[in-house]
Amino acid sequence: MPVPVPTAEEFSRLSARVTAVERPWELVVTEGFNSDAVDAAMARALSDRRGSAAQYAVVLPPGEYHLTRPVIPASTTGRLEGLSLRGYGRRTTFVNWEASGRTLISAVKLLRFFTVSGMTVRSANAANGFADLWSTSPGSFNEGWTVSDMEFQGPWTRVFGLDGDSTANLNSEMLFDGVFTSTDSAFSDAFLRSGGISGTHNQQNQFVNYWVRDCCLTLSSGTVFRFDRGGSIRVARGSWSAASAASGPITWFSMPLTNPNNRAATQLSVRDVRFEPKAANHLVIDCRWAGGSVTFEDCSDLASAQNNAARSWNLHRYHGTDFWGSGGSMPTVRYRQHQAVGHHLYSGPAVTRGNVVYDGCYFWRGTGGQTTTATEALRWTGGAPRYRFTDCDNVPNATNIP
Repeated sequence: MPVPVPTAEEFSRLSARVTAVERPWELVVTEGFNSDAVDAAMARALSDRRGSAAQYAVVLPPGEYHLTRPVIPASTTGRLEGLSLRGYGRRTTFVNWEASGRTLISAVKLLRFFTVSGMTVRSANAANGFADLWSTSPGSFNEGWTVSDMEFQGPWTRVFGLDGDSTANLNSEMLFDGVFTSTDSAFSDAFLRSGGISGTHNQQNQFVNYWVRDCCLTLSSGTVFRFDRGGSIRVARGSWSAASAASGPITWFSMPLTNPNNRAATQLSVRDVRFEPKAANHLVIDCRWAGGSVTFEDCSDLASAQNNAARSWNLHRYHGTDFWGSGGSMPTVRYRQHQAVGHHLYSGPAVTRGNVVYDGCYFWRGTGGQTTTATEALRWTGGAPRYRFTDCDNVPNATNIP
């Protein structure tokens, strides 16, 4: 006896019933690809909580959305923990952020353990932002964010902005996993800026922990990561590229540290990242830390930079600071198994603390693999150089650390 096949209408009713039974915790946007539909789902998620914990995940099925209002408005009150905003994957759930000079997620003293994943978001206005996080005391801050399987396209002021006043407590524990930016991405401020947006305050050194892994960060202009108040930044794997030789200026890591603090955390560790600079104004790092540590391990700057012009490029820059009034100070900088282009540069006051060590590195000097010298690979201004080269491919062993 043949098994009866349900009609399309019957199948639709069955699917809806199964969804309701098996996934009651999801608020799936089904009434349109616009702000009205998303607002309706988010309003329920924001209003129906178990204490401060979210009871629902807001889900954006495949489709192209056109949003004109923030997904989480700044007027939202009360702590909210564990909220998820999920799509079905990059380019599958496609969000057009069509507001003018506004931020899609205004997380003002609100979101902890927030997850956003599975979508492409495109800005239509260079004054737009994706998420603003504000911290003030007592107990008002954002932490524990996970940003995964995401792509950001188009022009932005900032994608992520972390800020706070003189009592700022914490904007921290941010994980970026499998995040992409497109070749037309441009950031007039930065992809992520931590501190110093509305004013620099010593207390913003509590914006500390960031983990970046398996990301593909391509852009046409701007700064990718800017940490005004330091931080503990751990980067693992990825491919980071300039869109073209005409792109720029570009800086992947900017550490200005523009006013004194106690440097509770000034740690940058970058491992297994392939950088693809294509012009002299594409900087891997511009660092003005007076202490802490910077490590690049098993990274490469070579990519498309293997041309005669690249020999003169300076993609890694460090500037010391006379912080204590007793001579210049810089971080302890370590390059291990690093494939470099051009030369690195130290500038600033004569250094009495801090140094640069190269272990098993290579500085590209043409297709013949010519050797170079320590003082050519690392150029130094402002006093005696402090460096060590050990077991490098084309730089003889050398040391000038007292």
